Amino acid sequence: MEYPCGLKAGDELELLRRLEIEDHDGRVTKHHEPGEIWIVLSGVVSEPDVIWLRQPDGERHTWDETIFEWFKRKAL
Repeated sequence: MEYPCGLKAGDELELLRRLEIEDHDGRVTKHHEPGEIWIVLSGVVSEPDVIWLRQPDGERHTWDETIFEWFKRKAL
């Protein structure tokens, strides 16, 4: 599957800036640093605009159309 943005499963993305993950109370629970490599996962056909990623720690994360504001695709 290829996402509408052109990404496909297996693509490697480099995080461009610090990303802080917050809990439901707005407290930062973890952070990711620029330069980390995230992997694009297969998506769901019924939700083609929801981009699935594997974080460096192995956790899954979803993203939206802002993906290229936060990541750049690594050259092959």
